[in-house]
Amino acid sequence: MYDFYIDFNLKIDKYKIRDEIRIMNKFKPNFIFTGTSYTSKIELKFIKEAKIRKIKSFSFIDHYTRFNERFEFNNEYFLPDTIFVSDKFAKKIAQSSNVLEHLHIKVIGNYYHSYLKKWKPQIKKNIFFQNLNISSKTKIVLFAPDPLSNLTNNFFEFDENEVLKAIFLSLKILNNSNILLIIKAHPNQNLKYLSDVIKNFSNENIFLTKSMDVKYLNYYSDIIIGMYSSLLIEASFFDKKIIRHLPIQTHDPFKNLNIGIITSTHNQLAEAIKKFL
Repeated sequence: MYDFYIDFNLKIDKYKIRDEIRIMNKFKPNFIFTGTSYTSKIELKFIKEAKIRKIKSFSFIDHYTRFNERFEFNNEYFLPDTIFVSDKFAKKIAQSSNVLEHLHIKVIGNYYHSYLKKWKPQIKKNIFFQNLNISSKTKIVLFAPDPLSNLTNNFFEFDENEVLKAIFLSLKILNNSNILLIIKAHPNQNLKYLSDVIKNFSNENIFLTKSMDVKYLNYYSDIIIGMYSSLLIEASFFDKKIIRHLPIQTHDPFKNLNIGIITSTHNQLAEAIKKFL
């Protein structure tokens, strides 16, 4: 997995299983600041330990989905003293949550987004793709799947494989040998789940990766396809062509963000790709 903190020249003490007590004893922090995830529970262990030690805790939510689930573990909620969110839209979502509504919720923006808006690549496109034996003349379609298949209760009513199948069908319609599909899997993605679909749509112009510098990949791709990935928001800062493929649109956390165009069938997706290329 690409360690993005390398960009900031930071010294990192990597977490190991059940390592929160050692880290807290070593650093003796005055407060705890965590990210949030609905699949990883590491943050909640630190929040719990902070409560035991009577240390103030702060958590940043950098997305617009599953706010309650980010703080739930084994049917118990571990809540920080303050929640930071990116914008007023996210704050409204947090305030509507029966779990979070009584917490102190503050809009602080997104500092990584501010960094990306000013970021410029130091490596040229041909050099970046050279290690992958990809020609700089190749048209790159980047797929950034959300691991919706991980959800116990998937209220989106579709998952990443349904979108991946639509992408394959659309590329088959276009029949353009100069298009390379790069699938940038989420760190929590079950790769075998994706691979099962890839096998059924055997194509030499496919590259599946979990480990790659997302900034460069985003910046140098011609089209970015996804559903609700943060990578789509980041791509918008680079003025990229973005397609959000949503077979079902009953629940869209990006509804008010105006990110990309939306397609719902593989024929619509093929037309959008053709237009953007």
